Amino acid sequence: MWGVGAFAILFIFAKDIAMLFNTDPEVVKSAMLFLQILPISYFAWGFGMVIQSTLYSLRKPIDSALLLAIRLAVIMIPFAYLGATFFGLSGLYIGITLSQFIGVPICYWFYLRAKDELFVK
Repeated sequence: MWGVGAFAILFIFAKDIAMLFNTDPEVVKSAMLFLQILPISYFAWGFGMVIQSTLYSLRKPIDSALLLAIRLAVIMIPFAYLGATFFGLSGLYIGITLSQFIGVPICYWFYLRAKDELFVK
């Protein structure tokens, strides 16, 4: 629930927050886009981090590292690149956001596989 509140605050006050750090109109515009788009994916990002930590605690560090590599190299970088190529800066941020949500079912699959291995033995 706090994520929804954080998203709302960042979305509403994006310009004010950006202007605390820089008053250049281009920098403020970029920061506003960032603060209004990326927080949508905080839940998905957090879910992935929890699953990676869980895998590590289940003595599956290789799976945890593999999951990180998949989420970053296979999903996030290509989505960010394509988004930026076709839609500019907002496309970059949207690509990163989408990649986080695409990673959720992959994270969940890694978790289920690790859990099943743990309880089968």
